[in-house]
Amino acid sequence: MKKWIIIIVTAISFLSYGQQAIPLNAEFGGNRCNGSIGICSISHIQTEKGGNIEMGKYSAHKVNNVQFQLIIDRIKISENEELGIVGKKLSTLGTSTVFRIEEDYILDSEVVEAIGLKPGYIVILKGEYPMTIDSYKAYINFTVEKLQ
Repeated sequence: MKKWIIIIVTAISFLSYGQQAIPLNAEFGGNRCNGSIGICSISHIQTEKGGNIEMGKYSAHKVNNVQFQLIIDRIKISENEELGIVGKKLSTLGTSTVFRIEEDYILDSEVVEAIGLKPGYIVILKGEYPMTIDSYKAYINFTVEKLQ
């Protein structure tokens, strides 16, 4: 089963490569932004209509109406930022692991719209999400649920 998950996540990583990336700001430091590990915040980087923006440290690709992939540019993040993601250097984890969400995380509706997810589906439920890592990037695949 784990082998199939790794294959699927890797395939999604390669398939999403050709799609337009949505630039994001992200902070890691736990759901309460208290310095632990995990997501602290995710926000969309605004651009003027028709304007170009250089990709930063984080971006997203839509997988389908309720799934997206958060992409972390390992070259652009600091060692402290890297440690805030899963508590270890990404280079020590191999090519696949899981990313844990300790509490349900509510995405900003602006982020949902920018990625192109289904309106109202803004909750990333607490749990484990597949994460793949290569030499340059880390990919976390999230599924969003409808806000109750």
